[in-house]
Amino acid sequence: LQPEEVGVLYSSPLRRAVETAEIIASVLRVSVTVEQDLTEMALGAWQGLSEEEVARRYPREWAIWQANPTRLRLPGRETLAEALRRVVPCLERIRRTHPDGAAAVVSHHAPIRVAMLHHAGMDLDRYRAASVGNCVPMELELGLPTARTIIDG
Repeated sequence: LQPEEVGVLYSSPLRRAVETAEIIASVLRVSVTVEQDLTEMALGAWQGLSEEEVARRYPREWAIWQANPTRLRLPGRETLAEALRRVVPCLERIRRTHPDGAAAVVSHHAPIRVAMLHHAGMDLDRYRAASVGNCVPMELELGLPTARTIIDG
């Protein structure tokens, strides 16, 4: 990211995202706008557990998550469809608010994955195949006839 390319920076409200956004904002010389809809997916009882712990404690649900993640329903856990209905309109609002310039967004694995799949026209059950690294710059061009995701790692 170059300062002249980005005029605004949005962040999830989670502390780790805000801290990352503040570092980026200092380089870009822009302020950080916290956007609730960019937060990580609510995980319910899985919150704070490693994948190994989830697989051990919730083997039936873990098997569903691995095979058909859109079918997983747990109390307090956001579904992929719910995350999609939250994240995509948020990104569209950001795009409409800044039609003449690029906006940078600091978010999390789930919101990024569902947005990538949606804009690529892919089924949300491909969620586990959509790879997103930590602190990896990605570009999602919205408003094109076909959205394009660029991963620069």
